[in-house]
Amino acid sequence: PRGARKVFRSEVQPAWQREFQVKFVLVEANELERTVRRGLFFPNLLVIRKPVQGYRHAAKSRLVRVANAILVEVKPDAGFDGDTGRDLRSSFELFLENTAWSQNSDYRELMLSPTVFLNGRLAKLYGVPLPVDAPFQSVQLNPEKRSGLLTQPYLLSKFAYLETSSPIHRGVIIVRSLLGRTLQPPPSAFAPTSPSLHPEWTTRERIAAQTRPDACNSCHGIINPLGFTLEGFDAIGRLRATESGKPIDTSGSYLARSGKLAKFSNVNDLGKYIVESDDGQSAFVEKLFQHMVKQPVLAYGPRMLPGLVQTFGDNRYSIRKLMAQVAVQSAMSQLVGKQ
Repeated sequence: PRGARKVFRSEVQPAWQREFQVKFVLVEANELERTVRRGLFFPNLLVIRKPVQGYRHAAKSRLVRVANAILVEVKPDAGFDGDTGRDLRSSFELFLENTAWSQNSDYRELMLSPTVFLNGRLAKLYGVPLPVDAPFQSVQLNPEKRSGLLTQPYLLSKFAYLETSSPIHRGVIIVRSLLGRTLQPPPSAFAPTSPSLHPEWTTRERIAAQTRPDACNSCHGIINPLGFTLEGFDAIGRLRATESGKPIDTSGSYLARSGKLAKFSNVNDLGKYIVESDDGQSAFVEKLFQHMVKQPVLAYGPRMLPGLVQTFGDNRYSIRKLMAQVAVQSAMSQLVGKQ
């Protein structure tokens, strides 16, 4: 940049001064963390001035990668139009604000709560008895069928086709964003099998048949069993028990990095697994870190991620406290690394 000058080795701070600064950072760590939690500025730190807005952006853009898009597809279902899509997005944002940024700010509530925010228009579509002109309000749906972020109608609608559910799209978002796994691109482009070709098949049967070849199964062996747990929801996120005259099969599985196979009977089992597993917790911390710091967590050394995950659990999975820790630890690491 214009006006900048090169700093030579002889101009680097003397050892005694560097040592003083390092000790100061260590001594002030606790106070620094409290400062970050209050959303204030601190010298040499990039701190979120308005933590509410900062978190909303992090949660919407990094966790699910869909908050900046409005659901404008018109599903061929009575009562679903562009206004419904915008209502669904509002419902999703209200859910994030009242779980992830609530007083508890609990990651477990984010992933397990049966709460959905509905207004009169959405209530009619999802079979909830509310007045037609009812404003958005918290509705507790069946806790045995709904599991937090995974079963929010906005996401279920977004990751689906116009007429049918999509276990592949839903499975991919779980694998990549909620379990932190890497997927290779498909070896070749392909068109989904039309439901009209085999109207007697369920979506699960159709997807299983199409992805059976070995070239597909290397990735779909992970994707499909996770996406199948959400087959109890149709293309707009409504509960369903049958498809093509057959009972819905919501069983699934996941082979963790540790090599242990987890089996699920439904999406509730999957939600509990994500919350309790090392893969799920590490993925959440890693995604949040990268969004806040704009660098991968591994760039800060092999101990940063395990340390943050451990602190996350010690703080009862508080998302607010995790954000404070990310800001503090990344800043301290950079400051100490420059000494």
